[in-house]
Amino acid sequence: MVVAVMVACAASASIASAEVWTQMTPRPGFPDIPELVGVGASSASDVWAVGENDADSSMPVAAHWDGTAWVEMSLANQLDDYQGGLTGVSALSASDAWAVGWQETPGSGALAVFWNGSDWSVVATPALAGGSRVLGSVSMLTPSDVWAVGYQTSGRSLAEHWNGTRWSVVATPNAGPLVSVKAVGASNVWAIGARHVVEHYNGTRWATVAVPVTSTTNLGRITRIPGTTHLWVVGTDMATKKPVAIYYNGASWKAHNPPGAGALDGVAALSADDVWASGTSLTAPGKNVTFHWTGSAWHSVAPAGLAGGSVENMTRVPGSTQLWAVGMGISSGGSTGGPFAAYYH
Repeated sequence: MVVAVMVACAASASIASAEVWTQMTPRPGFPDIPELVGVGASSASDVWAVGENDADSSMPVAAHWDGTAWVEMSLANQLDDYQGGLTGVSALSASDAWAVGWQETPGSGALAVFWNGSDWSVVATPALAGGSRVLGSVSMLTPSDVWAVGYQTSGRSLAEHWNGTRWSVVATPNAGPLVSVKAVGASNVWAIGARHVVEHYNGTRWATVAVPVTSTTNLGRITRIPGTTHLWVVGTDMATKKPVAIYYNGASWKAHNPPGAGALDGVAALSADDVWASGTSLTAPGKNVTFHWTGSAWHSVAPAGLAGGSVENMTRVPGSTQLWAVGMGISSGGSTGGPFAAYYH
């Protein structure tokens, strides 16, 4: 049985009347989840956010937006013996979603859990010799075509594929940890790594792709422009503390870096001329940084609804003009605490 606990709802009014960005503040007394790091949606009433509960020891946690409020969907009954966390989630429908992450016990390794519309269940992933594994991101094309990426203990990149029956490891170039994946088609899958790495799967194999970033760049997230094969990737040049954004037009990559400073960990696109990227300041504790792409340039913006959050991830609600951003709440003094979620309409 799924245990449902109300987590977050800033107001009882319909979000259809919300401002451009509205923070959906977690209710007081729910500090156990320090941050939400993954978010995915299949509709305006089916949005998932995942993270970890560290009240006593790390435990995977998932929260669901049903169109009115956030509700924590406890995984305790399914994961009584598990310690770890969830880092990525993707949903095709209200009864078809995957979340991935890591586990410390029982055994060390990747964690994959499946939502069937009423309950989460753990699905076995391949065991690899030589240490543990972490999955950081998942992207669903169909119920039988799902990709997840991450890394092995050695720091090697890791890609796993679900074919509708089982998960299997697909060899990747040893280019370091992978942190985000976007499946565009069965023979067109992209993954990015923290160490300025971009990899592409062409239906047969993974290969590293050269992109216009510096060797000191940490890439954070990847998103797709709806209805196209075009992509945006965001990150941070750690040497200069400046945000990084690169664009793929279906044939080649080009840098379009936002102005100023800051670390970008979330990006989501509504259209070719309506893209949002957000993260946190590296120079001013407690300050969010957000940029909006309008078709020709990035503009620094300061939406009130994002001001109180260090954004870790963003997603578009399919078939809509809605976005969600999740992360960790921050104060003006830089202290942190509690999950953060904000809604754009």
